[in-house]
Amino acid sequence: MFEKLVDELLIDIGVVYEKYEHERWNPDYILHNNVWMDAKLSQWTVFESNTIERYKEHCRMLTIVYMRGRRGEISDIIIDKNVRLISVYKFIKQLPKYKQKK
Repeated sequence: MFEKLVDELLIDIGVVYEKYEHERWNPDYILHNNVWMDAKLSQWTVFESNTIERYKEHCRMLTIVYMRGRRGEISDIIIDKNVRLISVYKFIKQLPKYKQKK
């Protein structure tokens, strides 16, 4: 359900992506320039899964979008040279006010 929300959000803010379009790996989103994104329910889920270890060496940048966690975070959380965590609320703030409430 969260992933469907992120799908709509990315479309609304104009991010072009492909879903699960890699021959070997299975990131939720593949953006231009070999940037991969994965949607997680919480900031902490990332560390419980092996997503970072599986993906970080195969892409230029791995971005984990999470719903629960440090929502007030203004800047991204960089956890490795090519891995960052970003709250979904940072994307929501890019929407027009009437869509932010949705």
